[in-house]
Amino acid sequence: ERWLDSALGGDLFVRSPLPMQPDLEARLLALPEVTAVTATRIVASRLLTSSGHDEFAIFVGIDPATYQTVRDLRIQDGLAVPELMTRLAQGGAVYVGADVANKFDLDVGNVVTMETRRGRRDFEIVAIVMDFGAGETPSVTGSAEDLQRYFGVNDVSSFAVTLAEGATLTAVAETIETQLGRGQNLSV
Repeated sequence: ERWLDSALGGDLFVRSPLPMQPDLEARLLALPEVTAVTATRIVASRLLTSSGHDEFAIFVGIDPATYQTVRDLRIQDGLAVPELMTRLAQGGAVYVGADVANKFDLDVGNVVTMETRRGRRDFEIVAIVMDFGAGETPSVTGSAEDLQRYFGVNDVSSFAVTLAEGATLTAVAETIETQLGRGQNLSV
């Protein structure tokens, strides 16, 4: 339950089958009922390790500047969350879930290589986190800036939103879907 609270964070999740533009974050924050927003971007890639693993994987790009305003992480090993966010913002660093670390025999300080649009790129693992929802596809989480720089992805996959005390979930969700989401097929 503690993991769910920290990993999911936020009150609402905004998604769309169409690529969402980053400027939607400012429009979400402009709603009086919204106190914080963080964006997540996801792209398919390949994960290569020094021990010879080569597997389909997901690179998740987060915004280190806003992530903690909505979500949290449970660190198993490595940098504490504030230092982790600072290191991700510097670039070239990622964290992985404990299941991925176990599966590929990875530790903090190891380097994983991801296939990007600009060729193979090395990323240092700076933390291992508890992640019970990873599923079958391994994921590696780094900064949205690295995702844009190396993978050429600038759109947003989802927004996690925190609401002000007393805000009504259904009313805010309807406002987002009908006013902000007009023509964008937003789902909240």
